[in-house]
Amino acid sequence: MLSYEKGLEPMVITKRIFERPLSINDKSLRLQDFLHEMLATFPWQINVQDWVGREYSLGGNANHWRNLPLNIHIKSENAGKDLLSLNVIRFLERFAQGEVDMWGNMYLLSDIRCHANCRLVNTSNSND
Repeated sequence: MLSYEKGLEPMVITKRIFERPLSINDKSLRLQDFLHEMLATFPWQINVQDWVGREYSLGGNANHWRNLPLNIHIKSENAGKDLLSLNVIRFLERFAQGEVDMWGNMYLLSDIRCHANCRLVNTSNSND
């Protein structure tokens, strides 16, 4: 059993958990809902197109010095699953492999984590 110093307990990022198996179209809808919820306070525009052709915009219409939205084309269901599971590294690997296209205001990528509506929760048992 692992032991941790007080205040250094393991933390995980939580997200909404879906109770039933998802079809391809359901995953597309869930991803849209998830991204809208996660980026509800993001001030700049992000345009998304997914693997089933669904298109939507996220974020707000605040002015950014680059004056362009970030455009993301998620070409595979697996890339969408990576976002739903918050596996950002694997999502970026899929970008490098061509399963995801991103263009436009790439500077916005560095601001997403500051505005993402995810919270850290303590998973350790306080009775240990």
